[in-house]
Amino acid sequence: MNGYGSEIIQSLKSMLIGRRAIVPLLAVMLLIPLSFFSFLLFHTVAELVSIVVATSAFIVAWNTYGFSRNPFLLFLGTGLLWLGALDLFHTLVYKGMNIYPGVTDANLPTQVWVATRYLQALLLLAVPWFGVRTLHRGWLITTMGGIALAVWAWIMSGYFPDAFIEGKGLTPFKIVSEYIIVLLLILAGLHLYWRRKRFDPHMVALISVSIVATIIAELAFTFYIDVYGLSNLIGHLFKILGYWYIYVALVEYALAGPFRLMAHAATTYDAIPDPTVVIDVNGEIRQTNAAARKLFNLSEVECVGRHCHDVLHASHLSIQDCPVCQQIYQGGTGHRIEVEDRLGQRWFEVILSPVTWGEQAMGMVHVSRDITQQKQMMTQLARSNAELQRFAEVTAHHLQEPARRLASYADHLTSLLGNRVEDDPEVAFSLNFIRQQARRQQNLLRDVERYLAADQPRGQMVEVDVNRLLTVLLQRLTPALQQYHAEVEVHPALPAVWIDTPRLNQIFETILENALRHAQPSHQEKTPPILPLHIVIHGERHVNNVRYTVCDNGVGIEATYRERVFRVFERLQSNALGERDGGGTGIGLAIVRRIVESCGGKVWIEDSYYGGCCVVFEIPIPLGQHHQ
Repeated sequence: MNGYGSEIIQSLKSMLIGRRAIVPLLAVMLLIPLSFFSFLLFHTVAELVSIVVATSAFIVAWNTYGFSRNPFLLFLGTGLLWLGALDLFHTLVYKGMNIYPGVTDANLPTQVWVATRYLQALLLLAVPWFGVRTLHRGWLITTMGGIALAVWAWIMSGYFPDAFIEGKGLTPFKIVSEYIIVLLLILAGLHLYWRRKRFDPHMVALISVSIVATIIAELAFTFYIDVYGLSNLIGHLFKILGYWYIYVALVEYALAGPFRLMAHAATTYDAIPDPTVVIDVNGEIRQTNAAARKLFNLSEVECVGRHCHDVLHASHLSIQDCPVCQQIYQGGTGHRIEVEDRLGQRWFEVILSPVTWGEQAMGMVHVSRDITQQKQMMTQLARSNAELQRFAEVTAHHLQEPARRLASYADHLTSLLGNRVEDDPEVAFSLNFIRQQARRQQNLLRDVERYLAADQPRGQMVEVDVNRLLTVLLQRLTPALQQYHAEVEVHPALPAVWIDTPRLNQIFETILENALRHAQPSHQEKTPPILPLHIVIHGERHVNNVRYTVCDNGVGIEATYRERVFRVFERLQSNALGERDGGGTGIGLAIVRRIVESCGGKVWIEDSYYGGCCVVFEIPIPLGQHHQ
C-alpha cells in the first residue's frame, strides 16, 4: 500500500478509536437514555445537535476562507447551512411538536426529511468536483439558498410525493428514495476516492466516515413503521455522526491546521538569527523571536503590545520622522532601510515583509539585520578613499610645478646657448627631449587631475543643448581639425541631456581629440589627403536614456583591445595604431568612462560604418523627464 493510502487508514483508526470518537460517543450515551424517557424530546435534541453542528461548520468554513482558501470546505460548509435550515423546519413540524399549524401527521416532516437527505447526498457527490475550483462566496450561498427554498416551496405546494401514511407507515416513494440516496452516497464516496490525490488524506478519511455514517442512517430509515421506533432512533444517531465528522474536517483544516502552522512559524522565527518581530498595521508588536528578545533584554510579554518604534528605532527620531514607521503606515514592503538603534550605538538594516489574510493586509514581519560592522568598514573605506584621492590630487598638482620648471629651464638653456645649439645636434636633441618629456609629464599630471575629478559635477546639472555645445567646441578645435584635414558632421537636432556642461564638453573633446590623434597616417600630411578624416556625431533619445555616437574613418581599434583602451594609462602600440603610439597619455578614454558611469550610464566602442570605429555612450534620463 502506498504512503497516501496508509495515511487514510491511520486517520480512520484515530477517528474510530481515538480522541475524535469521544464526543460522538458521549452524545450517543446521553441521547439513548433520553429516548426512553421521551422520544419526542430525544428527536428534538438530536436534530438540534445536528443543526448546531451544521451551522457551526458553516461559520468556520465561511469565516476562515480568507486565509484557508479551501473551496472544498467552503462548498461543504455552505451546503450544511441550508441543510441545517431544512432540518430545523423538519424538527418544528415533527409529529407531536404542535408548533406549525395544520400539521397533524408524520407525512410533512418525513417529506422534508427525504428532500433534505437528497440534497445532502448531492452535496457530498458534488463537493470533490467543486472543491478544486475558485468559488465566489456570495454566488455560492445565494445559489444554494435558492435551491433549498425551491425544494421547501415544492413540499409546501402539495405536489411533493407522500412519504408516510398514518397506520401504514412508509410509502414506496420514501423507501425507494432512501435506497436512491444510499446509492448517491456510495457514488459520492467513490467520487471522493477517485479524486483523493487532490485533497489531504486526513480530510478524505473524515468525509469518508461521514458518508458511511449517513448511509447507515438512511438504511435505518427504510425499516421503521412508527416515527417513534427503534429504527428512527438508530437513524438519528448515525445522522449526528455524519454531521459531526464533517464538522471535525472543517475545524481541523480551516482552523486547527492554520493555527498549527502559525504555531510552527512562531517557533521557526526563533531559528532566525536576526532580531525579528511581527507587527500589526499600526506598528504594534504582536510576536518576537529569541534574537529580538535577547537584543532588547525584554520578555515576550514586555514586548507584545508596544509600538515597534519604542523598542527598535532611534529614540532621537519621532514616529513621524522615522523612515521605517513611515513605510509601515504606507504599507511599503521589500525596501531595505538603514536605521540606528535606540541608543545610537549600532546600525540595523530593516526589511519589511507583508502578512496578509486573503487580500487584506494584517501586518508585517520586521527583520533587523545588524550592519554596524559593515557601516564602520564602509565609513573607514570612504575616509581612506577620500584621503587617497586628496593625496593624489595634491600630489598631481604639486608635481606640475617641477615639470613646468623643467620645461622652462630647457627653454632657458636653449636661449643661453644660442647658435651653439644648432652647431651641436646632440645638445639640440637632448634639450628638445627634456622639453618634450617635461611637457608630457605636465599633460599626464593634468589628465590625472581630470580623472580624479571626473566623477564629481563641475557645475549645475542642467538640460544641455548638445548642438550648441558642439558648435562652440568645434570652433575651439578648428586649428587641430585643419591640421588633420578633418571634417566633422554633426546631425541636426541632437537630443538634449541632463548633465553639467563642463563634463559633457570634456567627453566630446576627449573623443574628438582621440579621433584626430589616431587618424590614418595620410590624414596628417600637410597637403590635403585623397580621403580626409571624416567624423560623424549622431544622437537619439530612448525611453530611459540618451545615446550619442562619434564615428570616424580612422585607423580603428581591433575588437580585442576595445575594452582595454578604457583602462588608466593604457596606450595601444603600433599594431593597433598605424605604427605609432598616438602621443596620448592613456587616460583620456578612462576619463570618459568615469564621467559617464558616474552619471549612471555606460560607454563602449563599436565598428564604424565609415571604416574606423564608433565611440558610443549613453546617459540616463532623470525621473520626471521621461515624458518630455
